[in-house]
Amino acid sequence: MIGETGRAGMADLAFHLCDHLDRIIADTCEELAGRRAPDDHRFDLAVDSRAPGILRGVVVMWVQGEDAPDVLDVFERVGVHEARTGRDLRELHRSVCAGGRVLMRWVVKAAEELGLPAPTLCRVADNAFECQAAIMRAAAIGYRRALSGVLQD
Repeated sequence: MIGETGRAGMADLAFHLCDHLDRIIADTCEELAGRRAPDDHRFDLAVDSRAPGILRGVVVMWVQGEDAPDVLDVFERVGVHEARTGRDLRELHRSVCAGGRVLMRWVVKAAEELGLPAPTLCRVADNAFECQAAIMRAAAIGYRRALSGVLQD
């Protein structure tokens, strides 16, 4: 269990990351740019107006270890889109992992700036893996529903 000091540190970390969302989005776009084919028109953080809200939800999931239903709904719909366009979820998984690497770099940098103890950083890392798994589960649910024709837009 995380103590009161750890909770305060987690809150400080979340606020710090949310204060830098524009830069985190830019770094994530840069990371993903080299991974996509020129004709790949998947969810684009650089131009999608939902990006700050989605990333803020991901930050909450990472730092607080709580699901963000709005974020998971977006990724479920991404899964639907992937199925309907005849793609599988492997590229989405690679993108989620790449975005996770960017966010983890920001987490480590912020933890150092805020002087957070290693156990707090370990907790965030644990949450990060759970978050990525939850995102991919949501995408897989959408993917399966689209293939079975259950989910309509």
